[in-house]
This record gives sequence, structure tokens and C-alpha cells, in this order.
Amino acid sequence: MRPKYLNSYSDLLIMTGVMVFLLFMYSFQYSLEMMVKLICGAIFILLMFATRYCGYPELTDTELVCRNAIYRFWSRHYRYEDIDKVVYCRVAGTVLLVYLKGNKRRRGHSMSCMKGKAIDDFIAELRSKGVTVERPTTLRGQW
Repeated sequence: MRPKYLNSYSDLLIMTGVMVFLLFMYSFQYSLEMMVKLICGAIFILLMFATRYCGYPELTDTELVCRNAIYRFWSRHYRYEDIDKVVYCRVAGTVLLVYLKGNKRRRGHSMSCMKGKAIDDFIAELRSKGVTVERPTTLRGQW
């Protein structure tokens, strides 16, 4: 079953397309051994990109769960009663900042696999769970 707020793989597809294009362009200039090294390097960079930037949220009855779309086993769980506030930002992509009660540091999660109407639905559902959600119009003071 597909998660409710996972609705876009566009960032990952763009990055994959750029890697394939670059490898195709360089394939005429290098030997087979060098191409194998380039392909391994490109796969490594693509997997590193996927670990950081391909996230989406899930809401359960008791927790906010921030998951990775590629590596489904990677997740962070936050109970609603432990959350002070959640700040939704758009910088270069969608970022969810989770502020916990009694902790001055924030936890940042990239939510690039969530786009469009799903963002408004997610914020409305998170507010219905009793969590304060902010959508700042400016980033001054956020970084």
C-alpha cells in the first residue's frame, strides 16, 4: 500500500536523469575500466542523495514518523506529546523542522517526496492531532 503523503519522485528522477546523461556523454572518451569506475561513483552519489533528500511524513494515532522513500527502514519517530511545534519551510526543497519540548535544538527532515495538495492535507491533519504548525513567510530567524 502506498503511503498517503508520498506522491512525488521528481527530485530523484531528475538526479538519475542527469547522472545517466553525464555518463552517456563521457562514455565515448574513456576505456571500459574507467566507465565501470564512473558508473560505480555515480551510483554511490545517487544513493547518498537518496538517503538525505527523499523523505516523506506519516501520521499515526500517536506519532509523527519521518521516513525515507528509498530506504524504508530509515525513520524517525516523534510522539505528539513530545513535540513543541513543527515548522514547515520551503528553502531549496520542502523541509520539516521538528522542535521538541525541553530541547533547544530542532530536528530537520527533508520532505521532497511530498508535493502539492498533500502538503496542505498533511498540515491540517497534523493540526488536528494537537500539534502547533507554522508556515513562515520569511526565513529570517529560522536558520
